[in-house]
Amino acid sequence: MKSGELGKAFVFLIFTLSVVVALYAIAQRNLSDKTPDAFPTPTPISAPSGNIIIETPFADSSVTQDFQIKGKARVFEGIVSIRIRDKLTRKVLFQDTTRAYSQDPAIPGDFSYDAHLSSIESLKPNDLLLLEVFQQSPKDGSDIDLVSIQLRFIPALP
Repeated sequence: MKSGELGKAFVFLIFTLSVVVALYAIAQRNLSDKTPDAFPTPTPISAPSGNIIIETPFADSSVTQDFQIKGKARVFEGIVSIRIRDKLTRKVLFQDTTRAYSQDPAIPGDFSYDAHLSSIESLKPNDLLLLEVFQQSPKDGSDIDLVSIQLRFIPALP
């Protein structure tokens, strides 16, 4: 082989290797963009209006008979309504209110509530629940700014 042909072959080999390496790098980057995190960061769930945000529990969390609900709300007179339903039967298992505290009515205030499910006889392990946080309309009492998340019931260990 002549030295000119050898040089062209070498340039072609380097070019081909560069293309292969570049394609491999692009494939790896695209693959890592689509791979779910081993431990995804839970995100708060918000009403479309942004007036109510549930920070904990996270959607699809497992809860026992006693669990804490935390969030932020910008609601009429600071009253936040909480309801827990059996997802399958839609039966209300728990309903109460709490207050969201804020120095400025235009800024969402923090709320926290320790929920206790007293009527759990009908629940089995892994039954699905719906946590609903909302405000009642001052006009007609209807549910507004409803945020609903699914939870999984796990009985507490004795």
